[in-house]
Amino acid sequence: MDNKVLLRLVNIKKVFGSQVILNNISINIKKNEFLTLLGPSGCGKTTILRILGGFENPDSGFVMLGEENINNVAPYKRNINTVFQRYALFTHLDVYGNIAFALNIKKMNKKIIKEKVTKALIQVNLQGYEKRSISKLSGGQQQRVAVARAIVNEPEVLLLDEPLSSLDLKLRKEMQYELKSLQQELGITFVYVTHDQEEALTMSDTVVVINDGIIQQMGTPESIYNEPINAFVADFIGESNIYDGIMIRDEVLELFGHTFKCVDKGFNENESIDVVIRPEDVRLTKVSNSQKTTNHTSRNNQLIGKVTDCIFKGVHYETCIETFGEEWVIHDTENFVPGDYVSIEVDPFNIHIMKKHRQVDDDES
Repeated sequence: MDNKVLLRLVNIKKVFGSQVILNNISINIKKNEFLTLLGPSGCGKTTILRILGGFENPDSGFVMLGEENINNVAPYKRNINTVFQRYALFTHLDVYGNIAFALNIKKMNKKIIKEKVTKALIQVNLQGYEKRSISKLSGGQQQRVAVARAIVNEPEVLLLDEPLSSLDLKLRKEMQYELKSLQQELGITFVYVTHDQEEALTMSDTVVVINDGIIQQMGTPESIYNEPINAFVADFIGESNIYDGIMIRDEVLELFGHTFKCVDKGFNENESIDVVIRPEDVRLTKVSNSQKTTNHTSRNNQLIGKVTDCIFKGVHYETCIETFGEEWVIHDTENFVPGDYVSIEVDPFNIHIMKKHRQVDDDES
């Protein structure tokens, strides 16, 4: 990935009727970057993609491609191509005809068209499919044709609007790796839209989490997952146990009326906070009969809780535990039985402290 910024959204606002769809969105997209717009349905991520592609105009703000303001540049004149959710392939044309369509519209030399289409077919691993009918292709093959039709124009930026959503789970996972490999091979900037958290974490260099038309957090998949900036991000990216707490002072918090050690600093004394603990960051140990009635903490950040459910998930058991009137969801390799009492132990490093209702600051984007 190049550090050079290729594409910029600057203070973009979009309103439909009385509803604000995008509220002051600013994003820098680097050359050769795989950037994913992630969020729930209706959060504004597809509107961002349509503004980048020229299919929607912002009500305020502007889009910069390099040093050029492209707000008023028509979609077909932008060096940006789009792979739509339903691919929008022409069923009356074969694979070759679909990929060559835009080149034919440009009245390009037939020999050059053939060279470009052949190269694109090789890049998406569809060589030999030139004469195949679109209707006789699998979902994964149709997705590759859609990508080939986009990259044959050699765009600087490729926009992808949930292109894997119609595929079955196994094929979807296979195509995630194929798309990432293809992006690295082509050296094209990908801007990808999805509501699938695992997909975003698997494929992206940068993830932009959006909710209600506002950027909540932007960063690498690792930073988004390990250091969520607010409760929405923590809950949306993976699974989380989120509780109300109080930051007593640096590196000390109060949870369920008990004191815990953590590693966070910079909060006000006795500030109300959100405490986030990932299910995989908890250690469970069955406790003796003498401990069953003592909901307590110890010096090494332990609680005692009662197992209410335990479900086998393949690589782990998902264990539900009740303590202090709150439910914990924990991933563990041991099969506990409902009714068991267990100690819940969390290392200070695995306790994430967040300010209430925080979203990304303008200078962080």
